[in-house]
Amino acid sequence: MENHSSDTPEKRRLYFELKTISDKGVPILIDGRRSSPGFVASRASACTRHFSYMRDYIFVGGVLKELRFDRVRNP
Repeated sequence: MENHSSDTPEKRRLYFELKTISDKGVPILIDGRRSSPGFVASRASACTRHFSYMRDYIFVGGVLKELRFDRVRNP
């Protein structure tokens, strides 16, 4: 992720969290597509009053195998 002054602390924190997970070989998907930590952090941080992203941690045998972010509509 490039260093932009407009990045919020939450976005930077999410990026580093996702980068750590990705560096361990765990795929990260957003809306069903494999994506980079920077892209997911940008998208997930751009939530509006109409939608947000839900995280799903996929474990198999107690090991994290995939992290999914899916768009959900806000009521």
